[in-house]
Amino acid sequence: MTIDDLIDALENEDKFPNPILHKLKEEVIRHNYFIFIVETCIELAKNELKILEAREKEIKIMEGKVYPSSKYFPEFMDTIIKADNLRVLIEKLEEGLGKGHL
Repeated sequence: MTIDDLIDALENEDKFPNPILHKLKEEVIRHNYFIFIVETCIELAKNELKILEAREKEIKIMEGKVYPSSKYFPEFMDTIIKADNLRVLIEKLEEGLGKGHL
């Protein structure tokens, strides 16, 4: 599709259906839907991160200091790893949205 094709399609949109314009609209809708999904994923990841951080605090309160021999140590470490991974995911997705790379 050339710029001239696009201009022609936009100028004649109301006169007759144009397959080029129709395809362009489909692509815009797909892109907007993708951005919506990414934004939703960011919000879900932030909510999950809050839950993990709260659980991490609960374990610290229950155990005081968490040592490798502690009953909750595996869960504590798993929580820390998941939280760190979510932080990286959120950062990268927000960076991609901000720069327009998505």
